[in-house]
Amino acid sequence: MAKVPRSPTEPLQRRIFVPAAKRAAVLLWGEDGLNEIAQKLPDDTREEFFKIVGTDEWVAARHVIKWCYVAHHGPGGMSQPKMREYIDRVFDFSYGVVRRSMLRMADPVAITPRVGPIWKEEHTAGELEGAVEAGGKSALFRLVGSPYTETPHTRAGMAESYRYAYALTRAKNVTETHTLEKPGVLVFRIRWT
Repeated sequence: MAKVPRSPTEPLQRRIFVPAAKRAAVLLWGEDGLNEIAQKLPDDTREEFFKIVGTDEWVAARHVIKWCYVAHHGPGGMSQPKMREYIDRVFDFSYGVVRRSMLRMADPVAITPRVGPIWKEEHTAGELEGAVEAGGKSALFRLVGSPYTETPHTRAGMAESYRYAYALTRAKNVTETHTLEKPGVLVFRIRWT
């Protein structure tokens, strides 16, 4: 595994999903939608999303947040259902065949303790903890110290990304709820049958 670059000034995220964010925009909104996002981005964010890089490199979280904000307010029309659909399509393109195949065999109870370590492999800031709740049909997650806790659209995006992943497992009828417990602390619950 590549060594995680540590930035003293800002949180980073693995860049592997960046091409997927662009492909999903084209799928849902066409080239016009992608161009609308690109035109509304600050120059530095546009440059980060459109340069040629290796998938094992990193991008500043602020660029990811800005991209999603512009997508939500632009072609997403500030519609939460449209944004959930967009996030799902981003993960369709970024997960890959092997990851999806492995998740389809996974027991949601068994994978829940692995969520935190996987977060640390893909982000340089924040701590994510997950625990299966009594009855084994839901898991409670707490994300602390990540820039993704700071705005309503990033909190919704985080919760949706985990709902998507759990929906790929053997779990059925997966839903999520989320709330800001206090500044910097996002709590979300994934339920299944």
